[in-house]
Amino acid sequence: MSYGIEIKNTNGNIIIDEKHANYYLETTSHQSASPAATYPPTNTSSTDLIFARPADGESKTVSVRYFDTTSNNVKWADDANQYPSSIRNFKGAPTSYKYYRAKKYSDKSAPNGIGLQVFGSNGDLYFTTTDNKTIQIVAVGNSQAAGHVTFPSTSGVYTNLGDYYCLMNTSVYNTFSEDGYGLEVSSFYTYEWTTSTSGRIKVAGEYLYGEGSSDFHFPQRFDYMIVKVLG
Repeated sequence: MSYGIEIKNTNGNIIIDEKHANYYLETTSHQSASPAATYPPTNTSSTDLIFARPADGESKTVSVRYFDTTSNNVKWADDANQYPSSIRNFKGAPTSYKYYRAKKYSDKSAPNGIGLQVFGSNGDLYFTTTDNKTIQIVAVGNSQAAGHVTFPSTSGVYTNLGDYYCLMNTSVYNTFSEDGYGLEVSSFYTYEWTTSTSGRIKVAGEYLYGEGSSDFHFPQRFDYMIVKVLG
């Protein structure tokens, strides 16, 4: 770097600079979506990120379903059209999805006020400290090796589970059937509330191949992200 700003975390990863736009939460409180409602929400751009969780206290699975990829018919997952008992770690759809939409700062006008603002060489806003809420990435990776992984651990819990949301952009559920053979592709997050406020999140990816009464399960790569909403 010759000119500008560059902030790194303890792992040496760049968190803020003048070359890459950061993301901000579009609203100061979560929005709601019903199962089977159209996904993504209206006015979502191709660069937006959607983070979701089930309603408070619901030990349920959050995911999206692709009914027809040729027509881009995508919905928030619902029990009527998915979550068969043969898929491991599925716990059924929530009564309501709670979600935030994160947008690039370059889509936002620079706010007035006191704080730090970072602009790119093109004049776009890339970061500002004036937002009331921010997101902290607490887990990111892929689940291919084990088929599923639990956060913060199989025995640990997040104290305030309602503050934790999962990236929906890479979540998917789809089914294929031909000549008596079936294939179900799934990647999803299951919330497990251990008390009224705390719990853990299980990330799972799976191929299910079925022939009559025989089912074969295979791990599927699932690029996941879990964030904590701060503020």
